[in-house]
Amino acid sequence: MTTETNRDKLQRFFTAVTTGDIATQRALIHPDFILYEADSLPYAGEFHGADGWVSAFGQIASTWSDIGFENKLLIGEPNGDEFAWYMGLSGCSAKTGKSFKTTVLELWSLRDEKIISIRPHYWDTKMMADLLLP
Repeated sequence: MTTETNRDKLQRFFTAVTTGDIATQRALIHPDFILYEADSLPYAGEFHGADGWVSAFGQIASTWSDIGFENKLLIGEPNGDEFAWYMGLSGCSAKTGKSFKTTVLELWSLRDEKIISIRPHYWDTKMMADLLLP
């Protein structure tokens, strides 16, 4: 019998996000989950619980079209509760059609083997916000 590590759970969550598997995303989110988004982005603020995650991701998806994620580096002990995740991020502004390519470093925390928080740190939030201007 294979035991899934916390690192494996994050990889499974990433796959669920990229394939649109909302049921798996919800199953891996802790009831006390919080996503923190930068104040300079149109989807700024804190999003709570699985419903908050789905709402935030819906706002992100309506802001950016053709959004793509590239898993570059996941740092953390396999069964640790803290991970740093370096990703490539690309897409287009749904409003202006302007494209972007950047990176994001996120701090992911787990509790009770579920994702309790995500704190994204975008390389250039001003550039992303400027893409939304005509």
